[in-house]
Amino acid sequence: PLATMITPNLAEAQALLGDGRALESLEDMQQAAADLHKLGCTSVLIKGGHLAERKQKHKQAAAAAAGSIVQETPQQQQDEEVVYAVDVLYDGTRCYYYTAPFIETANTHGTGCTLAAAIATALANGQTPVQAVQTAKDYLTSALAASVGLGLGAGPQHPFNHGAGYGRVQGGPMGL
Repeated sequence: PLATMITPNLAEAQALLGDGRALESLEDMQQAAADLHKLGCTSVLIKGGHLAERKQKHKQAAAAAAGSIVQETPQQQQDEEVVYAVDVLYDGTRCYYYTAPFIETANTHGTGCTLAAAIATALANGQTPVQAVQTAKDYLTSALAASVGLGLGAGPQHPFNHGAGYGRVQGGPMGL
């Protein structure tokens, strides 16, 4: 194979498959990963962040609609169901699932490239694909959590988060 791993998001996976199918569930992601594997790479990671984003927006819209009718207590708000971003890795034999809480941020520019670079780095350091994806997913999740807006558009996710949040005060990293 020319590629050890491909890492398409949902739209990219749909384009690579080219058969017009929609990827709207975990089951769709599993099948897409298996079908893309047949193209010749060693493993396929279908990234599910966009699916989680759609679920989060649906949840917010439902809450907004209900908000005018029902007033939630702080405990009810705290007990809200968490939306998870789930990625599916297929290695030709089985699927592996990587979950992390969906982080609501506009600072998502470059997340796919950051994840792929982190996976490549972990693979180059001797990790298996299964380990490398977990390492990269953890890294990207922490980078997203430490992200800050640039004031316009979709900002970067803060991939150089060596100590991000250290000394942080309200309003930005390191008190800025």
